[in-house]
Amino acid sequence: MRVYQGTKKLSRGLLEIVRELLQHRGSLKGLLRLFFDKGGYSGHIFRTLANCPDVHFYAPAVRYQENMAQWEQLQEADFDPQPFVFDKHSRLPANERPAYHLADTETTINAREKQKVVCPAMLQKQPG
Repeated sequence: MRVYQGTKKLSRGLLEIVRELLQHRGSLKGLLRLFFDKGGYSGHIFRTLANCPDVHFYAPAVRYQENMAQWEQLQEADFDPQPFVFDKHSRLPANERPAYHLADTETTINAREKQKVVCPAMLQKQPG
């Protein structure tokens, strides 16, 4: 567990946390799925994590107009057939569990350094 002061952004420590997780898992193989909140929303982070084939990450995206227009075009068939339910909700009655529907799509998130766009990080579903 890593604790930061409330004023420190997750985006400043997230890559360090992922590196440590990968190091400490040792010889364990398989997919590492990371769920983080909007504090980790950063093109720089996404660009780095997208280059790790055994890491999949999920973060709430900013509701920019361009993103919303793209997501609204998703069809029902684009989503996984079964909703995703966090383990912490699994003990709740079925009708009280929040369910999230996942769909893979490409979204361009700009990676910025010192307030300048250094490259667009194209995010897409990793094979496997």
